[in-house]
Amino acid sequence: MNINLATLGWLAVTAGSMGSANAATVFINFDSVSVPAGQSVDATSYLASFGIGFVPITSGASPAIFNTTGLVFSAVSPPNVFAANGPAGVTTLSYELTFSQLLTSFSFVRVGQSNT
Repeated sequence: MNINLATLGWLAVTAGSMGSANAATVFINFDSVSVPAGQSVDATSYLASFGIGFVPITSGASPAIFNTTGLVFSAVSPPNVFAANGPAGVTTLSYELTFSQLLTSFSFVRVGQSNT
């Protein structure tokens, strides 16, 4: 799955066999990670703990969890959001998310951005 998005507030991932009663939905909101206000941390190990891998399409892209406190972004469940960091001057990033289990659904919520 090629994801070419801005910043995500949370992910909802349902894994299991098609039509299986064993399918379970996991909500990932990134808020259990301690991140200082206005800063970010690498999200690789956090994503991996849910069986999610990050593959950069744009050279130099990396996964990050940002604390939006004091920033122009508005998290759905404050304060943290998921985003991709990129090289200086790059305004469009592409990456793939890989999953260790077959998914029956995948959804996400993008964060808001203030004009002030």
